[in-house]
Amino acid sequence: MLSIKVWLKLLYYEMASLILLSIAFWVVSAPVVTFGAAVLAMFDIVRGIYDGDEPRGERRRLRRFFSSVKVHLADGLILSLLITFVVINTAWYFSIALSGANIRFIVGGLLGLYALFLLAVFICRTVNFHVVRNVDWWTSLRSAASTWAAQPTLTVLQVTIVTIAVLVTVLIPLALVLIIPAAITLFEFVYYDELAGNNPQVVLTRYVRQNDF
Repeated sequence: MLSIKVWLKLLYYEMASLILLSIAFWVVSAPVVTFGAAVLAMFDIVRGIYDGDEPRGERRRLRRFFSSVKVHLADGLILSLLITFVVINTAWYFSIALSGANIRFIVGGLLGLYALFLLAVFICRTVNFHVVRNVDWWTSLRSAASTWAAQPTLTVLQVTIVTIAVLVTVLIPLALVLIIPAAITLFEFVYYDELAGNNPQVVLTRYVRQNDF
């Protein structure tokens, strides 16, 4: 798929910014209740990077990220609660399964883990609509659901790619801190751009022009 190639090239071009944003994301998310605000801020800044609207320079982008977190503190609370519930529920199933080797809880834990990946991708699409189109959460949820229903095969592909990216952190744990949050956010924008009928490769011409000087 074209979007995967574009995504990998953008990761290369914007590696420094994406690493710093990912680290800032985890720092802001540490209190848990601020996780939602961190997600919204990440989408805000990465979207600007993808569109070319965000000013260059890691320091300025970090300042913009922290400013965006403050703006989205109240708006992001619902995301914090939702993610916390799913993570705790999945961890609970796994802890019971591992302690008692109960096959039902093992299956429940695996299903919960898969649901967590599904939820992560669905949240990405919902936040995409919420941040970019500046619409309310209910409208964003319905729009995200309609895109999933329209092209379920591509949705499964996106979930698979995100799952693989996250599972890589089992082999390289540091990647979870350094790149995964910003990388998944960037992938949502690139993937949806192609899904909407646009050519995401156009974004790369901006970097080609910069390298010509």
